[in-house]
Amino acid sequence: MRRICGIFIFSTLWFILPPYLSFCRSVENAFPAQAISSDESTERFDHYDRGLDIDAVSDGFEYPRSTHPVKYGHRQTPTTNNNISEKPIMAQATKSTTESSQSEDSEEDLTDPFDDKDDKDLPPLKTIADPLEPVNRAFFYFNDKLYFWLFKPVARGYGYIFPQSVRICVRNFFDNLGFPIRFVNCMLQGKFEGAGFETQRFLINSITSFGFKDVATDNLGIKEYDEDFGQTLGFYGLGPGLYIDWPIVGPSSVTDTIGIIGDIYTQPLNYVIEFKYNIGIRAYDIVNSTSLTIGEYEDLKRAALDPYVAMRDAYYQFRQNKIRE
Repeated sequence: MRRICGIFIFSTLWFILPPYLSFCRSVENAFPAQAISSDESTERFDHYDRGLDIDAVSDGFEYPRSTHPVKYGHRQTPTTNNNISEKPIMAQATKSTTESSQSEDSEEDLTDPFDDKDDKDLPPLKTIADPLEPVNRAFFYFNDKLYFWLFKPVARGYGYIFPQSVRICVRNFFDNLGFPIRFVNCMLQGKFEGAGFETQRFLINSITSFGFKDVATDNLGIKEYDEDFGQTLGFYGLGPGLYIDWPIVGPSSVTDTIGIIGDIYTQPLNYVIEFKYNIGIRAYDIVNSTSLTIGEYEDLKRAALDPYVAMRDAYYQFRQNKIRE
């Protein structure tokens, strides 16, 4: 009778203990603080932990030891509780971070990354008036064909015959002959120091090499003052007026055209040499200069969307810089 009662009690406890243990686990997950602070529940966890170490293998019931609040002599909060309690906080933090980043992105999207505020303060690029553009474009087309069909082939043949050193000497010779123009315009602009330097250059180059070498600049460092009558008119505030692209002569303006006439009367050689010979000398000077600059005009045309506009603006900016010097 006692054996029967013992077997009955043991069987009853066998079926009652697992559900009771699972209930304790659910309470722990729902109320982790109460489960940790209760000594009675701690003793029960420790008791069931020791009891299930033997029976968990046979029953297939797994109870991870890491979820117990008492382990290795100190209390720990179960990992599952941390995940459950931290999920809302992490979700809220992630949501706030996402919202802030989206608001920042939206503000950044409204701004133009290529909008430079400094450029708005800069004055617009000045250009020369060109009311005669249709006529100038026709002359530009004529000069373009003249360059590729006449001047460039002749300059290539000339450069093939004469080495670069000889051509540079010829350029220096014509540059030295332009001394009277530079001297007079330096005086007209009040650049007396420049007039003195030009006199020194002319005398030194003429005496040492008849003007074929620029000894004054290359060896003595005497600066050249490249002044003409068109720059003198601009120095006294006379604007360029209209843009004119003359046949053969090339880019110019109303002021620079008047300046060319003034330079003709300033050059003493024009009173000594006849006009027809002057034309031949001028043509030879153009061919010689072209042979030293072949490729520059071609580069400008390749880099420009509109070669005519590029040449016009480049000429205007060049002349303005010469006036400001």
